[in-house]
Amino acid sequence: MTDQPIPVVVYGVKSSPDEKESVADQHRLVLEAIEKEGGRCLYAPPFGEEKKPGWRKERGPELEAAMRSAIEAAKEHDEAELWVWHSSRLARG
Repeated sequence: MTDQPIPVVVYGVKSSPDEKESVADQHRLVLEAIEKEGGRCLYAPPFGEEKKPGWRKERGPELEAAMRSAIEAAKEHDEAELWVWHSSRLARG
């Protein structure tokens, strides 16, 4: 490891149509947490998608893109992190 900031990829998803915990809210909360944690830098613009429930199927193409971006960041920087507002954003499906 070096003293370089860890590259971070952010993903948010919203399965229901209500405004509570929107993708924009998730991104804002995660970006605030990353700033508070320190030692990290955003690798790519946040990824997100609406109306992608994970109960019976996989999330969506934005999650795949976020994971590819995190893998790319890790290859370039020897490490990377994928941040989500809550682990349920990755679960199921």
